[in-house]
Amino acid sequence: MFKLIIGLMAFSVCNLHAIEVTHIVSPGGNFLTTSTARSCSTFSVDRDSVSCNPALYALSQAQGLQLSIVGKAEGSSIDTGKKLIFEPITESLIKDLFQKNSYNSFSFNSSISFFTPYFKLSYSPYFALADILIFNPAFPEISLALTNRSTLSLTSGFSLNPLFNSKSIDLNFGYTLNFYQQTISQSRFSLFDLSSTKPDQLIKFTDKKGITPDLGTLLELKDLYSLKISAQIKNIATKYKINEERAASAYYLEHKYIFETYSQLGIGKNFQTQYGGVNFNIEGFFESYYKSFDFSRTTVGLRYDLGLFALLSSISKNYRTFGMHFLSQNFDVGLTYISEKNIGRYQQNFDNGAYLGVDFNL
Repeated sequence: MFKLIIGLMAFSVCNLHAIEVTHIVSPGGNFLTTSTARSCSTFSVDRDSVSCNPALYALSQAQGLQLSIVGKAEGSSIDTGKKLIFEPITESLIKDLFQKNSYNSFSFNSSISFFTPYFKLSYSPYFALADILIFNPAFPEISLALTNRSTLSLTSGFSLNPLFNSKSIDLNFGYTLNFYQQTISQSRFSLFDLSSTKPDQLIKFTDKKGITPDLGTLLELKDLYSLKISAQIKNIATKYKINEERAASAYYLEHKYIFETYSQLGIGKNFQTQYGGVNFNIEGFFESYYKSFDFSRTTVGLRYDLGLFALLSSISKNYRTFGMHFLSQNFDVGLTYISEKNIGRYQQNFDNGAYLGVDFNL
C-alpha cells in the first residue's frame, strides 16, 4: 500500500488528471472476451466469438438460447463491490471501506441471448463494476467509481462480398444496437466527512439511459495467407461523458474503454492443424473515433481448441491471463487466472485473481 500511495503522490505533483481505470470485463462480453482481454475480434466463428466483433455474425450459424455469467471469483472485494452497488449505503459500510487494501475492484456480467440465423437478441440485467481507491494515509480518503447497467441488444451482420465480386477478399459488416439504462456514482470523500454528511449523501448515484450502436468489420485477405483485419467503433453517440471538472483531480477515478466512445483495430490469423485449432490476434485501442492510439492497452490474444476443450490467453502491458474452457452441448464452464493493473502506472505490482464463466446452452 505504501508504494502505491507514494507513487500516486509523486505522479500527481506534475499530472493533475483523472486516474484511468480499465477492465477486461465489458458490456456485451462473455468468458471468451474476458479471458482474451477483448483481443479476439478475428477469431474463428462460433457462438462465443460473436461477442468479440459483430461482423462475425455474418459468418455465424449459431441458434438457440444461451444464459451466460462471468465475473471475479475470489477476494473480499467481491462482497464490498456487491454491497456498494446493490445494498443501501450505511455508515458501517463506509467505515468498512477504509479497512480494505489500497485498491479494490469488483466486476460481474450476465446475459440471456437468443440466436437466430438473422440476428441475436440479448438482455443483460446486470453489468456491475466497482473500483475503490484509498489514498492519503495521514488523513485517509476514498475515491469510488461504481456502475450498474442493464442493456437490451440487437446484433446482426452480413457479407459485403457481392459489392466487390472478388475471390481474393472476404469482407463482412456487423452492428449491435444497445438500449441501456445505467446507474453511476463517482465519489471522493474522507472518513471525517461522516461526521457532517449522511452516508447516502457521500455516495450519490445518477441515472443515464440511451441508445448506442456498435459497428464492426472483418476483412480476410485470402491471397495474403488469409490474414484477417478487423475494425470496430464502440458506444457511438453515447451519453457517457467525462466530467472535465472532476477529471482535473489526480485522484478521480474514470472508467476507460468501457462506456465512452472508443475504437479498436485488430489483426489476426487462424490455423487449423491435426492437433487442434489455433487463433492469434493483436488488438489495438483508440480514443473516440480512431484518434489517440493507446499502446498500453494493445493486447495479444490466443486461443487453442481441441474438441470440447479450449485454452485461452492474453498479454498486454497491464494484463496477463490464462484460462481453460470446458465445452459441452448444454453446459460450458471456464476459469481464467489473471494478473492485472486496472489503474495502470499507479499500481506498483500486479493484482492476482481469477474469473469464472458459466454458460447454459438451450
